[in-house]
Amino acid sequence: PLLLYYFSNDPPEHFTDDPHLRVVWMGFRSYSSYKQLLDLLKPELGLVLLRQEEFSRHKSVIKFAEYGFAGAIGIYSRVAPYADFIEDGANGFFAENTYEGWKSSLLRALRMPSEVRLQMKERIGRDVRAQFDFQPIHGLFRSLLAEHAKATPSAPDVPENLPDLQPF
Repeated sequence: PLLLYYFSNDPPEHFTDDPHLRVVWMGFRSYSSYKQLLDLLKPELGLVLLRQEEFSRHKSVIKFAEYGFAGAIGIYSRVAPYADFIEDGANGFFAENTYEGWKSSLLRALRMPSEVRLQMKERIGRDVRAQFDFQPIHGLFRSLLAEHAKATPSAPDVPENLPDLQPF
């Protein structure tokens, strides 16, 4: 069976006429609990359904990072912010926000040969590590702190010694 883990505070429709689909409602979770579950479940695919609306245009691409670190391939609504971020078929898939659009994208992802799926996951892994891993982000943050400390050595709010590297 295909298990669909649904994370939301709104329970989904559990019943389906597809004997191979099971909907598992995970309920509303804290972020740390959600991340632990992603690591535990190791999903193959992650779905990001966004409407074409003002609210969606101001969202971030955090689901790409979360799914990528979890080893999942994302399928995203073809709307901002993902429309300008994902390379369809290279580091994720797009779906038009229609029944047929989602069905087509899901089938495309599910029918990928295993070697192509592995290549896509490797590409996604490289992308998320390059763009969202704590080490490059922390390194940039530390260099900005160091530059600021040099530029304003007498500023009382700038620490004399930068903190040790810690994961975010």
